[in-house]
Amino acid sequence: MPKKKLKTGHTNKSTPVTTTDFLRLNAERLKLLYSMGHVALLANQATALVAVAIFWRPIELSLLLSWFFALGIINAAREFLLRSFHKHNGRPLAGISWQTAYMAGAILSGTLWGIFALFLDFAWPLPYQVAMFLLLTGLTAGAIPSNAVVFPVYLGFVAPVITPLLILLLTSGDATNQAMAGMVIIYLILIIVTGRNYAHSISRSLALRMENRELLRSITSANAELSFQASHDPLTGLNNRREFEHRLEQALDNAQREHRQHVCIYMDLDQFKIVNDTCGHAAGDQLLRELAVTLEPKLRSSDILARLGGDEFGILLDGCSLNKGMEIAHTFQQTVEAFQFFWEGKRFQVNASIGVVCIDQGSAGADTILSDADMACYAAKDLGRGRVHLYEKSDKELAKRRIEYHWVNQLRSALDEDRFRLYKQDIVPFNTSDKEVRRAEILLRLQGDGDEIILPDQFLPAAERYGLMMTIDRWVIERSLRWLVESRETNLLLNVNLSGVSLGEETTLTAIRQMFIDYPVDPGVICFEVTETAAIANMSTASRFIEEMRGMGCSFALDDFGSGLSSFAYLKHLPVDFLKIGGDFVKDVLNDPVDRAVVEAVITLSRSLGISTIAEHVESAVIKEEMIKLGVDYGQGFALARPVPLD
Repeated sequence: MPKKKLKTGHTNKSTPVTTTDFLRLNAERLKLLYSMGHVALLANQATALVAVAIFWRPIELSLLLSWFFALGIINAAREFLLRSFHKHNGRPLAGISWQTAYMAGAILSGTLWGIFALFLDFAWPLPYQVAMFLLLTGLTAGAIPSNAVVFPVYLGFVAPVITPLLILLLTSGDATNQAMAGMVIIYLILIIVTGRNYAHSISRSLALRMENRELLRSITSANAELSFQASHDPLTGLNNRREFEHRLEQALDNAQREHRQHVCIYMDLDQFKIVNDTCGHAAGDQLLRELAVTLEPKLRSSDILARLGGDEFGILLDGCSLNKGMEIAHTFQQTVEAFQFFWEGKRFQVNASIGVVCIDQGSAGADTILSDADMACYAAKDLGRGRVHLYEKSDKELAKRRIEYHWVNQLRSALDEDRFRLYKQDIVPFNTSDKEVRRAEILLRLQGDGDEIILPDQFLPAAERYGLMMTIDRWVIERSLRWLVESRETNLLLNVNLSGVSLGEETTLTAIRQMFIDYPVDPGVICFEVTETAAIANMSTASRFIEEMRGMGCSFALDDFGSGLSSFAYLKHLPVDFLKIGGDFVKDVLNDPVDRAVVEAVITLSRSLGISTIAEHVESAVIKEEMIKLGVDYGQGFALARPVPLD
């Protein structure tokens, strides 16, 4: 775009602006010029009235009045111009340039004042001559605020006012008058410079105002965009989970305060994975977009449709009875069932399993409502898919299984899609001689939707119940060994957790031996952690497994030690190298004498058996100092080091 330079101050620097900005600035100047026009015209005519009152004696009255009325006609025409400008809000009109028209009026007005200057007679008494000079100089100086907003307009007014006076002085033949002409020239230069500086100041002020307006518009637009992004799904344009949960909370509050009834629908697509696996994620994304467009017209104006994540949708039916909600849910299910998706010549059909929950004054929190709807949705899947299931409070046991089954599906997908993530948390030496050796525990996380990181306490219970722990254990061990090889870490010992299922499975030994063959890592850098509960439950198998692994060079830690005092008696049968003192005891060691006694007992026992101790959940500097005083060998917790991604 072509550029112009618009000076914004007295410095030598100029601020380059685009032609569009230049035109906008001119328009702002023009608006300001016209807004001050009424006062300027009033002052102009009032000054003319003063001139008539002063000069009616030395100037022929008929001539003076003719001049006065001529100026009045011009000012009336200029007033009409002002009113026209404001009537049309300054919009350009065919054949009319507002600035040119205003300048023409200023020139005509200045010309009449120049004619008035020609009335000057140097034979007049001195007071009249002085009055003439004061009147004309005051008029031109006073015109700066109203006319110098647009500098050419000011010049168009001042030049015809002063020029005739200057000519009279220069051609008078009198030395005094010629000296006065020099003073008038100096005055003219000064007011022109002043007018120009004033114009620059106004331009700078208007430009700053425009920038501020533009900045405000940008901020407002950015806020609106951020607000939209914060509340909407970028793929489908529907409301996102966060906004849906917010609306759900509002509906719950409304139900409790006004005893109104609402309905929450949770919809999960069936056979969606087939599209993703067959045609890729681009096809799956397009299907979701098209389905969103298909579903939206089925909503009432007060309803909310949201994409909750993946192929899951939520619908909030505002002010809706349960019967009507079930009817609408069936309509949605039938709409999805009838929906056809085409991709690269292939036709796909999906279906929907739908869970329905009634929201009334007896409903629990929004999280519970959404969870109940999710459970009902998975119940619909279990009952054969492509159906609607109403959640009822009597389904509690079924609901528990649904949640676990949900996690099982998530975990299987995570294994297939490589969505498990490994973190490591440093184990810090306290009272030990091997402070040069670095230790860290490998921690498992699950990558959820987007950037969500899910902690293991949410999904491991389901993995243990449905037989996935051994697969997950082996994945963790294999990835840990691979990382050690690829990162070429030296002087680092890793603690890797092992479940009770793996501990009691004969094939685990064979699998781990093969991993050490596949990844040439010194077994001495691996310390397996097993919970005392798992070890005691599989005492004979655990003892044999530990001895076999220690024979290869691995070490062992008994995790969460102290949670059952019976473990003290079993400890002599478990050849472990470390005892990890349970975090429940560590965090309250300063306040609970029982917890302190357990910690001291574990430390005393470990010393007698030659076993090192590790305090878990060291969450403050005070607890750290207390563990050191008590003689704990190592510490682990947020006060010492936070978990960091292994990658």
